[in-house]
Amino acid sequence: MKLLRPMLHMALGAQLLLSVCPQPAASQQAPLEELEERGDNLQQRVESLEAEQFSPTTRMNMLVRSSAGGVNYNGNQINAAANTWGEGKDSLKLRNAFTLNYDIMLLLDTSTTGKDLLRTILRMANYGKSAFGISGAQPNPAPLTQLDEGFEDPSGPNIVDINRLFYSTPINRYTTVVFGPRVRQNDALPVWPTIYSRPGSELLLKLFTQAGSTSAYSLLIGPGGGVIFKDRERSNGWSAGLNYIAFNGYRGNTSDTDRDPGGMGTAASAATAMAQLSYTGQGWNISAAVAQNGAGVRQDGTNYWRRLQPQFGSRDQRQNGYNNDGFTRSLSLAGYWQPAQSGWLPSISAGLGFNQADLDRSSLVVKGQRLKTLHSAGWLVGFTWDNLLAKSNQLGMAIGQPTFVTAVNQEPARDGNYAFEIYYKIQATDNIIITPALFYLSRPRGADTQAPGISSSAYPSFDALGALVEFTLKI
Repeated sequence: MKLLRPMLHMALGAQLLLSVCPQPAASQQAPLEELEERGDNLQQRVESLEAEQFSPTTRMNMLVRSSAGGVNYNGNQINAAANTWGEGKDSLKLRNAFTLNYDIMLLLDTSTTGKDLLRTILRMANYGKSAFGISGAQPNPAPLTQLDEGFEDPSGPNIVDINRLFYSTPINRYTTVVFGPRVRQNDALPVWPTIYSRPGSELLLKLFTQAGSTSAYSLLIGPGGGVIFKDRERSNGWSAGLNYIAFNGYRGNTSDTDRDPGGMGTAASAATAMAQLSYTGQGWNISAAVAQNGAGVRQDGTNYWRRLQPQFGSRDQRQNGYNNDGFTRSLSLAGYWQPAQSGWLPSISAGLGFNQADLDRSSLVVKGQRLKTLHSAGWLVGFTWDNLLAKSNQLGMAIGQPTFVTAVNQEPARDGNYAFEIYYKIQATDNIIITPALFYLSRPRGADTQAPGISSSAYPSFDALGALVEFTLKI
């Protein structure tokens, strides 16, 4: 481009000189006309090349999700008079009111080359104290009722925060790097291994958005990055990815006795490291993943699994010799199949996960023994019917077992539970979606179903039935 401009100026200068010089003889007229034509062509070529230059651009999109609905709880562990699970000071208030909540995400995508991506996501919501969220002064008695949009900033409702901030750029046709101070695990993966919770699908219960393994696909957000190996010019074939994300990676103190230790690569990082290998064919995929989660990484599942999984000990616990450190190692197998044409034959997604947690100097005692090892598992099967009854509408249904403990210190555990959801997405306009939905959790607390203050039962029961209508606006 720098060479073309002087050439153009020279040609135009020649034209100017010729205009003030005496008219040439007829024999010289033809070469001069040819020179003028070449100058015009050169100018057009320069203008064309300038038009092809890529200028840094920023595109803004908005996703607004709102839900109206509630959850009804049943079982012999409920104190109906107090509207609580259990009795006494350790009881938990039931979140069974009808609520209307919202979640807004503003996506800012900037590219400087047309191939790279700087993504910033601003998010604000108020789901924390509803049945569809997990924040609040008192814990949700059944946190598995959290929706995918059941978000709230740790500072409280209606507060805008930077949910994501990361940069992705290709190194070559087969390698892409992703890094930033706010990366989510799936941002640094080559593929998402299920159709049921693919981008653009209706995402309801959060537990069904993690490919059947809430430990391998923890969806952790924090400082970190990854490397993606995938042919960017092909949609099919092999792909692989490696990533590391540390929830506490922004903290600078690594002291074992500090109130808020953290850093990258420390025992207090609350980090996840993952490797995924995947093959995608024409309308199908199979993916294997291994992951290691450090103490403090939230791994969804039954309340029993949440309570026993490795948690970085408090300052007082660590000063007394109970680190509560440890790691959870996970293996996931997941995949999907979809028909060549939409209709009555559904797309099928399935995922299965196995986990082993080893704990170091745990403060927890289970059945008279200091907690040392945990084994857990989870699975899901999801079905989606695209364009059912009307174009762009979708029926979705999933069943599975959120992660549950199978053994404690090599002793079998009774922590099983089942989850089910069904929805029908109605594409009201190009930008508006209305989705009525139902879900059911048979035993969301698992082995922690027995409530404090309630007479012990050989078969304690506590279940949750939810109904809602979700409204989605995409701009």
